[in-house]
Amino acid sequence: MGNILSRKTSIRKILFTMEEKIKNTETYLKGLKQKKETSRKNFYYSTIYIGIPFIAYIYISNKNLFLNLFIFLLSFFVLRFILFQFFDRKINYNEKLLGTLKETQKKRIEELKKESLYLETKELVEKYDVKEIEKRNISQQNLQNITPVKNICKTKRGIVDKFADFIIGEDPSSMYALICEKCFSHNGLSHPLEYNLMKFRCFNCEHLNDKTVVLKNEPRKEEENKGKNKEKDKENKE
Repeated sequence: MGNILSRKTSIRKILFTMEEKIKNTETYLKGLKQKKETSRKNFYYSTIYIGIPFIAYIYISNKNLFLNLFIFLLSFFVLRFILFQFFDRKINYNEKLLGTLKETQKKRIEELKKESLYLETKELVEKYDVKEIEKRNISQQNLQNITPVKNICKTKRGIVDKFADFIIGEDPSSMYALICEKCFSHNGLSHPLEYNLMKFRCFNCEHLNDKTVVLKNEPRKEEENKGKNKEKDKENKE
């Protein structure tokens, strides 16, 4: 499509250039014809002005009348031939050039018409042709239905590898999540052995979470629970 549009633009430029050449050639050709007509008139007038006195002189002097008259007429026709031939050659050349330019211009215009008609026809077909619409819809559906290729080349992990990951702490499934006590936001993962020693500030609410304090308070809670259980047992016995 882009190539057709660029070719269409180039043809327009060529037509514009050819139109300028045709106008210039027509103007030059018109000037040549006017010069030819002016030169023809001037030549005849000059011949009359020079010929009449020359013939009168020959007739009066009686010096080789026929020979001088022949030379005069021969010179007249030779000069006339040279003058007219000069203009005729130039006029014929420019007329042929003008005809060639106009013929080429017609061909370019026909090409432009065909390409314009092709573009219009293509746009109408794409817009209204049911088959073309179905093809576009099918192609769009195919693009939407394309799913990313799953990675099926996963390496099998043995028991030793899993145990090593658990000890070292590289396996994400064995890590403990750091949950904020206040807003319950997720703040990353921690190694199981380091979980009870962690202190971290929540990214969301900036609350300081201290697992060591919770660890210290757990024995006290257990003793309090034991004391409460003993008191309940005594009450039940009584």
